[in-house]
Amino acid sequence: TLDFNRNQIQGPMPKSLANCTMLEVLNIGNNNINDTFPCWLKNSSSLRVMVLRSNRFQGGIRCRGGNNHSWPNLQIIDLACNEFSGDLPPRCFSSWSAMMVDEDKAQSELDH
Repeated sequence: TLDFNRNQIQGPMPKSLANCTMLEVLNIGNNNINDTFPCWLKNSSSLRVMVLRSNRFQGGIRCRGGNNHSWPNLQIIDLACNEFSGDLPPRCFSSWSAMMVDEDKAQSELDH
């Protein structure tokens, strides 16, 4: 577990986190991280929880070269309060069993 919640961390997310092969929980919420979605973590076989909330992540969430083994054990992902744009990739929903909508209806839009 790496819990850096509320530490005033700035700049991009360190790509060296991909070397943490036994990492199960990554919480970097409530910082000032300015980066794109960390697709380079998609093959982290131990990662179960990833909290990116309340940072300055931007851009799309789609990862190139995705396959059925991307995010193999991810159970919880928190992306709230960032600057992401675009749609969630449909393949995400095939393995997700639950999803929570942001309570701020002005920022959340779901069509089903």
